[in-house]
Amino acid sequence: MNPLLPALLLTILLAACAPEPAPRWGDRSTATVSHNICAPYDRSLLDGMDPQAQVTWLTERMKTCRAACEAAGTCNDDDTAAMAIDFYNRANAQGELGRHGEAVADYSRSLALDPTFVPAYAQRAMELIAMDRFTEALADADAAIARAPNDPRPHGLRCLVLLELKQHKEALAACATATGLAPGVPALQMIHGMALARDGQEEAALTQMEQAIAADPTVVSVLQEQMRKAGYHAGPASGSYDQATQDALAKWIAAGAPGEGST
Repeated sequence: MNPLLPALLLTILLAACAPEPAPRWGDRSTATVSHNICAPYDRSLLDGMDPQAQVTWLTERMKTCRAACEAAGTCNDDDTAAMAIDFYNRANAQGELGRHGEAVADYSRSLALDPTFVPAYAQRAMELIAMDRFTEALADADAAIARAPNDPRPHGLRCLVLLELKQHKEALAACATATGLAPGVPALQMIHGMALARDGQEEAALTQMEQAIAADPTVVSVLQEQMRKAGYHAGPASGSYDQATQDALAKWIAAGAPGEGST
């Protein structure tokens, strides 16, 4: 897998792309809910823990919650929603630890409890991409789009997955939808530029990338570091990206942000 992809995905999915984000998209503060058995908690409790501590704490919390439900004879809807969020939060922590299989399993458990929870589809897709399971990742991106069609982020995710599947025209269409829903968002412009490069539209690709740099110079520093790690300055393109993409990105990096240059 190309080392660029995870960082770019995170940039897209965590960016505030839409004026009205899809309900609950990436808003893990919804972990504080009102329910009868599984006691609510403040999301800041997890923010103060490292990923392994989060996994341990959430595992114990879910054991307690399940035991309480069994003792009561049932879990109500609020309890079920709370557990879905717990599995989602634990999956996020597993992903940070590089445990992609465990993360996928926890996102799947979250979705089994709450099939409407759009962030879990997108996050699971990211973990599937890390495992080179692109067809499954595309299905999750499409599921997110079906439930949140006006949110640009799942469209951006779909674009990235289609690039990996070498379906360049379809990827370009997905990126165009994403940037149409959220014009001027640097992360989406950057991905759109990558799709244009893969389609052989190098000048248009560079325009998109230059606009992204002008709007947010920090975007280039993220990509520079990822490209250095990927060895793009050392020789042939690494990973699955083709020459057109490498050339466009290399020119973009050579231009650099203000005060920066190629290495």
